[in-house]
Amino acid sequence: MRFTARQKGIVAAVVTVAIWTGFIVIGRASAGFSLLPFDIALLRVLGAGAVLLPWGWVLARRAAAAGQATS
Repeated sequence: MRFTARQKGIVAAVVTVAIWTGFIVIGRASAGFSLLPFDIALLRVLGAGAVLLPWGWVLARRAAAAGQATS
């Protein structure tokens, strides 16, 4: 499946909004509970990773299939 530049832009915008919304939700949760700064940072990293890692995995597999270096 090939995406147009417009479709790629929309997907990138949705991913960006999802990550930033997650940051806001975590910030609100930290106000309601007694979370340490480490807990907040860990939740933010895990949330962003959950959104971006599948995308990175697909891009790495495509690059490997094309014979490009993935590092």
